[in-house]
Amino acid sequence: MGFSPSPYNSIRMALIAEEVIRGDKADSMNPYQWNSVRLNLPGTSSYDPTTSWIAKVREDGLVACELFTFVDDERVTGATEELTWLAAHVMTAKQAYLGIQDAARKAGECSQQPRAWAGAVVHVVEDKGVCVLTSEEKWRKMKDILEYWYEVVTSGETSLDHKRLLSDRSFLLRCGGARGNRDADGWKLPPEKMTDKMEMDDGVFIERDEDEDEAAAAYFKRKKLNVPGPTLHAPVDGFTSPAPHLLADLKALIKLTSAALPPLRMVRLHHVAHVFYGTGKGSTKQSFKTLHHPSGELGPASEIKFKVGVWNASIENESSNYRELRNFVEDLELEASWVV
Repeated sequence: MGFSPSPYNSIRMALIAEEVIRGDKADSMNPYQWNSVRLNLPGTSSYDPTTSWIAKVREDGLVACELFTFVDDERVTGATEELTWLAAHVMTAKQAYLGIQDAARKAGECSQQPRAWAGAVVHVVEDKGVCVLTSEEKWRKMKDILEYWYEVVTSGETSLDHKRLLSDRSFLLRCGGARGNRDADGWKLPPEKMTDKMEMDDGVFIERDEDEDEAAAAYFKRKKLNVPGPTLHAPVDGFTSPAPHLLADLKALIKLTSAALPPLRMVRLHHVAHVFYGTGKGSTKQSFKTLHHPSGELGPASEIKFKVGVWNASIENESSNYRELRNFVEDLELEASWVV
């Protein structure tokens, strides 16, 4: 490595600086002080989904201030605006003492709705709780991609640019055509009907669509043994045909993304609802479902309920996934009717 600074040494000294900034946790004048750890673990009788799973707690019962670092950028959190400002002041003062430069021009005001940081946008909304959302840039890009492909498909174009489809694969690759072992609508075929093969770099042919877990295991094995992975070949002319449901999928996605700004996704709510678990099965001939109400508040009884039925001829020919989903939806609608 010559005389260049070691990344290990840089990270090590940065972590030491963090410990200096946090100071003595028992010092009542230290904004980073704390005296206990609160555990709020799922599965325990006292679990409260409106609060964090684990937190350091101050002597006054408030959640302790904390310092987070992402590469060379830092963010301070606190239970109140005053404590957060004090913790930020201690951080910059001790960094200056240690000779670490602080760009004061980049400092922002304390806010429960701060700007994007470390690839995430997290807001605390008073009547909702902790929410996350995507950035406006990503939101606009997604809308532009959907609008572009909608215009292409509605124009009657039947030859789609395969390379551009791949560049937008996180949104639309499933709707495209050129994938092996798919039916006419673009859905994956069951194993017994798979016929398409994929050629490896060494000339060996393997099944193109294998189980996801097996595919991941095979990838890591090839990586460990330094064996070349499969080579995916695009259509010779560079174009592929759209799947029949592509237009319907685009319309649905455009409707879901019709908001001008990214919508909030609530991850820690102020309000809690009860969820009741049940088991069910949708075999070729029969359907089976059980549900347990811990109390009679949301249902007619507080005991275990079950239902057994027989599918008609038209349902017998559907896939097991369809039968299980239909079984679940029908019973969920029935249970919901008790609440309405």
